[in-house]
Amino acid sequence: MIETFLCPNCGEENLMGYRFCGACGMKLAAGMQQSEKACSKCGAQNQPDYKFCGSCGVGLDNSCPNCGAVVPDDSRYCPNCAYLCGDGRHEV
Repeated sequence: MIETFLCPNCGEENLMGYRFCGACGMKLAAGMQQSEKACSKCGAQNQPDYKFCGSCGVGLDNSCPNCGAVVPDDSRYCPNCAYLCGDGRHEV
């Protein structure tokens, strides 16, 4: 399965891992190496894709891996760039 995301500048679809948009050349956050997330409760370092702290279980921030905007818990798509932030986030 090929994973893609939309460029926040022009809306063109790009492959995951691209560092620059193939249509407009804008630098894309998805291609950058993401650092570990620090838990706000206990300070433990967690993998960038973790949604809960592996040490204490508290929920980690839900930020868009494409543009960094905060994504509401009940949304599957980033409200800023329309990136699909995960299947099953929105319960119907």
